[in-house]
Amino acid sequence: MRTINLALTIYSILFLVTTYQAVAQKQQLSGQAVISLVTADPGEELYSLFGHSAIRVKDTVNSQDLVFNYGTFNFNTPNFYMKFTRGKLLYMLSIQQFDRFKRSYEYEKRDLKEQVLNLTQDQKQAIFQFLLWNYQPENRYYKYDFFFDNCATRIRDVFIDELPGLNFQFEYVKEGATFRDLIDEYLIYQPWSDFGIDIALGLPTDQIADPSQYMFLPDYMYLAFEKATISAPDASKVNFVSSTKTIYDAPARPYQASKITDPISVFGFVFILVLIATFYCFRKKWNGRWIDVIMFSVVGITGLIIVFLWFFTDHIATKGNLNIIWAFPLHLPMVWLLLFKKFRNASRKYFKVVSLVLVLFLMLWFVQPQQFHVAFVPIVLTMLLRSVYISFVTP
Repeated sequence: MRTINLALTIYSILFLVTTYQAVAQKQQLSGQAVISLVTADPGEELYSLFGHSAIRVKDTVNSQDLVFNYGTFNFNTPNFYMKFTRGKLLYMLSIQQFDRFKRSYEYEKRDLKEQVLNLTQDQKQAIFQFLLWNYQPENRYYKYDFFFDNCATRIRDVFIDELPGLNFQFEYVKEGATFRDLIDEYLIYQPWSDFGIDIALGLPTDQIADPSQYMFLPDYMYLAFEKATISAPDASKVNFVSSTKTIYDAPARPYQASKITDPISVFGFVFILVLIATFYCFRKKWNGRWIDVIMFSVVGITGLIIVFLWFFTDHIATKGNLNIIWAFPLHLPMVWLLLFKKFRNASRKYFKVVSLVLVLFLMLWFVQPQQFHVAFVPIVLTMLLRSVYISFVTP
């Protein structure tokens, strides 16, 4: 048995050494090598809504066709979900065969476009060497940030750092567009995702994006590369992209967001129901406590989530979230205190303050530095209705 184990160990070592030597020999790209930016269209799931970018290195002489992908992470990471929620999960650069990469997007029916880059041999080699260095275990991991350090911005930075003569034109820039405006373009057919994102993201999302920052979205990086120029060996400016082609043309998907079940319709309907129920309670001289307990408990829990994302995660975009004004965590305990007679007066005073805050919130809607989802209006109106009823009407 020991002899077999020793033989297997020696064989494994020889295999690893041989593989390493083979890779090392292929680190020098041939003159036929091509480097390109591959852009995937947005998908239907939340994680894929904003598209994806990767770098392709194709060298037929050396039988290489590799994709360098900054958008991967390890599901086997200890405490994966907690780290993901808190923004502490490390993403990494991975390498995979192009055919396998392509098949995954064909399966998801997402278009793949390729921009072949107009690079000299030295520039190709510099990019390739950097990617190989970046792939080393001690270099491949990074802490992901959706706006400022993601699969697209990493690629942008590779080319900016390794190609001093690269110049972007930024013809796509929209005057005054914020990060929230840019992601809203992808949420037209995902109204509930849009609603949830607008609850979770705070003031940093409402900063005006500078031209380079647009490239956190793969589609905008595609446009930036399309119009970019690079210095040629004779010091002239040439197009950065030498050719563009569609690798996979997915069948068209019918996008149709329901107008009946979108957030503004749902919460508008809830407001009408609560208005009718409140009027009925007023006529019957009932307090309608169950309405308040359900509603303010849900809103209070929402506030706790906002506080968690703001203070207990590393997500930059969830800081300074002004939704805390209406979704305040204290709503949760204070509404339950209404059920106890000795705390009822204190709770009513609290909801008088809440009424005033909600009125001011609605009055200052358009001058606040954070952009709020329109569906928050019926939610706040419903809260205001019940706060006034608690404070001034209920027996």
